[in-house]
Amino acid sequence: MVVTEYGKPLTLILLLQSSWENRLRICTSIMNLVTYLTNAETGSMIIRDFKLSQFALVDGEIKLVDLDDLDNVEPEMCLTDRDCNDLFPEHPHAYPLRCVANTCRGYNEKLNLLNSYRLFFKDALLPGTPAGLVKDMKAFISDLKELKFESYVLKERLDSMLRSFQSGRYLATANITRAVLSTDFKTLYNHDLPGRHDYMCSMSHIGSESCTLSAFDIDEAKFLCLADKNCRAFVWTSEKTWTGRTVIYLKNGSSNHVPSSNTDLYIRQSTNKYNGL
Repeated sequence: MVVTEYGKPLTLILLLQSSWENRLRICTSIMNLVTYLTNAETGSMIIRDFKLSQFALVDGEIKLVDLDDLDNVEPEMCLTDRDCNDLFPEHPHAYPLRCVANTCRGYNEKLNLLNSYRLFFKDALLPGTPAGLVKDMKAFISDLKELKFESYVLKERLDSMLRSFQSGRYLATANITRAVLSTDFKTLYNHDLPGRHDYMCSMSHIGSESCTLSAFDIDEAKFLCLADKNCRAFVWTSEKTWTGRTVIYLKNGSSNHVPSSNTDLYIRQSTNKYNGL
């Protein structure tokens, strides 16, 4: 039986123009793939021709499209562990490989990690990272670059940041409280600003004419608006992103709003900007 899925070829432009949340999804999928290949029943697998054209986006999920470049062969040339570790001379702080029966065990995983950093994590993940996650994200990317940890450790760290983002924990509760309480928002239930007062912002999809973000709850949505000097209002929708967060649209004005059954409009009553994001 052959199963066919239709998707978009993954290109550097498509990757970099995606919203930060969607880039996080792609990078999380890549780390999941590396971890899966490491623990394959046939032995640790390597993607020999690791490049963007090997992947496609199917409904937002990353898919490996060419399985012919997968194999489980690791270098059979070692007498000691040092022989294996010398295969990565530019990574002196990398986790160690072992020489087992003249074979460098763990080589495939390490090369998959190196290539995933080079093609995905190096340029795609840090730009646009929410301030509350920047410190952890910088440390994660640095450790991946240096190959300090195996894939299962890196996967858990990335998953932890994802959970923090999903739940809104990435923002310090005290900071949110001070920001929200310092500025009033007028709420117009069942109202919208369709096609009005849109503007581009850094965390949204590049090329989009609207500032489309996501929030765990109303307080976080207020915080995001307060942190953006252009935001004068935001629209809370019934749409959800892949993380389960609610889609919101930041607006640089609030005039000419119209009734809408699926959205609520929150209008800032002060122009004070919060600088914590």
